[in-house]
Amino acid sequence: MNAHRILAGLALLAATGAAQADPFAEILAARNQFIDNAPIQVDPPEPRDLESFLLSQSPSITLALINQVEGSGNRAEIEQQGGVQNIVAVFQGFGDDNQARIGQTGNGNFALLTQSGSQNQVTLLDQLGNDNIARMLQEGSGNLAQVNQYNDRNILTLQQLDGYNNALVNQYGDTDLTITQTNPGGSGASVNELSVAAHVEPGYTSNFGPIVLDGAGQTAMTLCSGSAAYCAQY
Repeated sequence: MNAHRILAGLALLAATGAAQADPFAEILAARNQFIDNAPIQVDPPEPRDLESFLLSQSPSITLALINQVEGSGNRAEIEQQGGVQNIVAVFQGFGDDNQARIGQTGNGNFALLTQSGSQNQVTLLDQLGNDNIARMLQEGSGNLAQVNQYNDRNILTLQQLDGYNNALVNQYGDTDLTITQTNPGGSGASVNELSVAAHVEPGYTSNFGPIVLDGAGQTAMTLCSGSAAYCAQY
């Protein structure tokens, strides 16, 4: 993966800001960026129809969008239980055998996922609460992510920009995380493995990012904000 595509990926997620003022315009912009950075020539089906559809949506709607673009063996599963204003967009990728499972329970949750190479897996992205935001970009191949957002107002920006990165992230309310992992030319024998648990006591600062891992290694961390007694519980 060249530097241009890495920077484009960073710009794609960084430009969105802390919250989505217009999630449908954001989905469209992310998809256009995704197509522009394709490693192969892609002629997306009916782009004007998709643009018209997204930009005509009401902020109060519940939406699940899957647009797998190219490749074979890609699978996506979305489950939205009750609630209103839950929005999911999954683009998948240009390689094969990418998989994603996303679940939303509550109101006002927003998940935006793009995957590019082959055999990338989001084994689970669960939003269990209200007003949670998750933006995830995986490129390269063999990246694995599992994310749980519990309670309300969690924000996650997770980028794994090359191969064989693993991320397990748990957020427990009012946490803001930005995580970037790169493993250029990585292999299954040299992986970044990140395990994060983020907790915030009411009344304390929630922004923990950014966390950047570049190259092979293993990292586990527990983040907390609040009193020493609160942090000691984890």
